[in-house]
Amino acid sequence: MSGMSRRLLVFVLATVLVPVGSRPACSQGGGWWKSYWKARRVMKATVPEGVEADEPVGVAQFLTHGHLKQDGSDVRVIAKGKEVPSRVLQVGPGDQVRIAFQLRVNVEAYQVYYGNPDAKPAEYDWRIVSGLLMTVKKYRGGQFNNLRQALDTWNRSKEVLGADFVPKIYFGHNPFGPTGSFMSHYVGWLRAEKPGRYEFATTSSNGSFLLIDGKEVVSWPGWHGPTWTARHHASVDLKAGRYKLEYYHIHPSGDGRAVAAWKPPGEPRPVVIPAQAFLTVARAVVQPAQTYRQPATPDFDFKRYEAFLEPDRSTFLYRYSFRDLTQGIDRRYYRPMWDFGDGISANVWMPNHVYLTDGTYTVTYQLKGVRGSYTTRERIVVERDWARQTSSNNVEKLEQYYPVVKTYDFAKMSAENMSAACEMFERLEKYDDLVRVGRLLLFEAKDVGDEILFKETERLGRVYLNRPDATSAVAVYRNGEKRVGSVDRKARLAARAASVSLEQLFDLERARDICSRVLEDYGAAKPEARRRALMGLAEVALLSGDAKETRRRLEQADAIPVTTSDRGGAAVRVGSLSRAVEHYIRQNELTAARELLDTWEWEYPLDRLVGYSTLLRAKLHVQQEEYLRAVRLLTSLVKVNPKSNYAAEALMSAGACYLKLGDKEKARDTYKQVLSEYPESPLVKDALKQLEMLK
Repeated sequence: MSGMSRRLLVFVLATVLVPVGSRPACSQGGGWWKSYWKARRVMKATVPEGVEADEPVGVAQFLTHGHLKQDGSDVRVIAKGKEVPSRVLQVGPGDQVRIAFQLRVNVEAYQVYYGNPDAKPAEYDWRIVSGLLMTVKKYRGGQFNNLRQALDTWNRSKEVLGADFVPKIYFGHNPFGPTGSFMSHYVGWLRAEKPGRYEFATTSSNGSFLLIDGKEVVSWPGWHGPTWTARHHASVDLKAGRYKLEYYHIHPSGDGRAVAAWKPPGEPRPVVIPAQAFLTVARAVVQPAQTYRQPATPDFDFKRYEAFLEPDRSTFLYRYSFRDLTQGIDRRYYRPMWDFGDGISANVWMPNHVYLTDGTYTVTYQLKGVRGSYTTRERIVVERDWARQTSSNNVEKLEQYYPVVKTYDFAKMSAENMSAACEMFERLEKYDDLVRVGRLLLFEAKDVGDEILFKETERLGRVYLNRPDATSAVAVYRNGEKRVGSVDRKARLAARAASVSLEQLFDLERARDICSRVLEDYGAAKPEARRRALMGLAEVALLSGDAKETRRRLEQADAIPVTTSDRGGAAVRVGSLSRAVEHYIRQNELTAARELLDTWEWEYPLDRLVGYSTLLRAKLHVQQEEYLRAVRLLTSLVKVNPKSNYAAEALMSAGACYLKLGDKEKARDTYKQVLSEYPESPLVKDALKQLEMLK
């Protein structure tokens, strides 16, 4: 037998002998009901104790792998070969569906079928008479000063956000989306254990209305906040038995609070109507998916967790812990392949994946084996877990996500995802990772929007300046200027490049060229851009010792109006800013001091010639041991304005900086300059003392 023949025989034997499962998927859970339905799942549920035969309701939630019709009208529930009444409560988000179905006595296993695009909506003579069903809609305007208005407002909106059974009417949020503008309708079957007078109460943010068997009992209509007392209450006589309770909550804005309470006969005070007062529903355990005449159907579920990305807790990252549920295969002979829909993939059975931005992603799960491949696709909506938005049980630390995210191939990801990763790396102070991803985004990625380009250019520039690597920072700003489309943003990034060239690299020629180009090329930018460029040219002139040009450029900048906060006049404003800067320097809070100095000199450019703001900025440099930068500022001030009241102090500070730099000769010359040019200054004694020490 040839080598090729032996290899072919081995492959054929492997194909025949590899186990795929003890039986085909269509036989698991019983024979296939009807072949028109492509997919099904087995559900396990039993009638809860204490629920009568005509009352039991099961609830199931599961992923549909994209097979479900858009409105869910192809859902059918089967028990022992017969169709049982069911109702689709919610389709979505993504390929998820939630259903309610009638439970049968002595039946534990049900099959839910879906995936028939030609199926007509089923009609059942069945109403749900168990549990407490909450339905939430988007508020679309309308009044609710009385029950009639509230019902009109409820019926006007056709946008259902979600529906599910809940234990009680006790909410401070919308469990199906952001807590803002929404409406809730609760329908429950209440058990009155004994006859007598029952007192009902409501408290809510904005309007609420409680009905028993269709009749309004108590309400708090209109726009208002909640109260912590049972101030809005009313009583009704009930016989022992079962009653339909309805509760409407119309909530255009606020914290979304809604509470329904009662005081049964003989009880001392009102309490929130407890879960046991409503007839119980059974949560079904849903088994893995099966596909008609397909030996194996890749299936999975997931748990999701959140981590705050920003300090204000408005932006999140999400960790999804995926779990393989596939039945009917021997995993030794299959290889899992995951595509998470954001450019990232994995090849393990139980992966963890971090989604960096909200959105709808198609997760593709493929099983590759010697007998072929099987693929499942599932749309999942990545967003807050709204049902648990008031709980911290699913909130994790951002640090936990770093080991996963740092391994991503960001070249395959969107600009939005790369930007979120840069934000994460900055928060965690993982600057090498930030530089790696930031450069990929800014220098190589295509189709990047202006907002992201500008934001990430500024972020990466900050990182380089903190390293410090001013040359790379300038390159980043210049690249950003070329790529953004907005003239205003071009001008701002050019100003950043000019500032770094001037202050960090002391490249006066480059700074002058950039600022001049802003004035020439970006005339359509906002006036602030022109003012900033003029102030940059003034700084070049100042450091060059050109007094006339410095004053000319500062006067031009000052003539361009900007918004200031000088309600008490310029003198009051400047005095307030200077005192604040002095305070922050003493406290060594240098970032705050620098920001206020920037504000001061931005609002009052000519104060650069007065000298005190320059003196304080030099102190900032000294605090950071940037002695050369401090010397340049101080000596330039004296050159352009030798009559400044702060000139002698500037020279004394410059002398001290020269000593720190080890240049005793220049220090000596600077102290001599104090004696010769400012003989009336009280600092002469200090200058003489320093000269004596330098002998």
